[in-house]
Amino acid sequence: PLLRSFGADGLKLLRSTLDQYGEQEESGVAELETFFDSISVRARVRVGGLAFRSAKRIKAIFLAPTVHPGPMGFVSGSDLPTKVARGLTDLTPNVLVAHGPTTHDENPATTAEVKKVSDAVREMVSAATFGPKVGRACRVTYARASALAQAFGDDVLIVASFAPNPTDDIDSATGHAAVQEARLVGARDAIFVDAHNCHEPGVGLTLFGSERSHEIIQAAKAATQAALQASKDRVRVGYASRRGFATADQGIGARGIEALVIETGGQRTAYVLFDGNNMVPGIRDEIRLRLAGLVQESEAMTTDNHSVNLSMDGFNAVGAALDRQTILAQAEGAVREAIANLEEVEVASFAGEIANFRIFGPQSASRLTTSINSTMAVLRPALYVTLSGAIALGALVIVLF
Repeated sequence: PLLRSFGADGLKLLRSTLDQYGEQEESGVAELETFFDSISVRARVRVGGLAFRSAKRIKAIFLAPTVHPGPMGFVSGSDLPTKVARGLTDLTPNVLVAHGPTTHDENPATTAEVKKVSDAVREMVSAATFGPKVGRACRVTYARASALAQAFGDDVLIVASFAPNPTDDIDSATGHAAVQEARLVGARDAIFVDAHNCHEPGVGLTLFGSERSHEIIQAAKAATQAALQASKDRVRVGYASRRGFATADQGIGARGIEALVIETGGQRTAYVLFDGNNMVPGIRDEIRLRLAGLVQESEAMTTDNHSVNLSMDGFNAVGAALDRQTILAQAEGAVREAIANLEEVEVASFAGEIANFRIFGPQSASRLTTSINSTMAVLRPALYVTLSGAIALGALVIVLF
């Protein structure tokens, strides 16, 4: 079925998938990326972000690309935060890559495509106009959705969450609609972040046209209105990170925890980014409660990094393996260090599109799932004998989708 649908050697593809659970050899990565490139389509992907500049340097960059950090391990867009940050070390080592509104359909076809994100950001930062004024962060709840919005000049950062209600990815169409609504109520532009911070196995995507999509769009609209009405003042920003306290098996990727604290108008807001794939229910709220004595507003987010998903059940959200006390202590420590790092900065908001960016493409996930399930049906008698084949097939379905 894989050969018929995609022109690919199914067994060879599955062997390369299984390699990702072992030594992750470059040949296996190359084999998978060659396949993904063969089924990919060209697209225009949006990248939005903020750059913070002190008197001496670019202090930090916060990004929300509409590029999905999958499919698994270190293949293609997986480990996106590290790959993008590595490409921007000439500007700053402090690069937070949050989860934009994306699904597996927006997975980069190859690792080489990811470099286009770093290159585009570098160009946008060099052309951006910096200013000193930032508004207070404002939170609005609409039905099950909440949105935290903060104005940077005439542009607005929107961080959306359904927590404590479990959800998975917010799709790009919903994010695009939220940005359009922000523009309609007065923002010059908006940067939309899917906080991706509450999940249970089996929970579906937030797709445009659904009730959840409507709730997110309305929350983003109302939060933008509030943020634009808030008075603006000079801003201080602090950055800190905590790494090495956990492994990918424990749900934490190479970037660990990053904290960005923004202080303006007597308010401190902490944006805490975990390099992981979603959170078990309740963790996000416990983090915000833990930080309430340090800052007036906060949000805990994950990058959706699929480098942590090389487990047989495919579920390795923050808090599934790592104990809560470690998570809370490390998050608090990162925020305390970011507060100690506060200094006056200027900020620039930027957004643009990358043309001819190769992604998996619309409905690719469902097509692959159908083909893999058909392959499993055909090969099931042999797979009972060949355990590694069974593992590889199951893993490809679980981790990708």
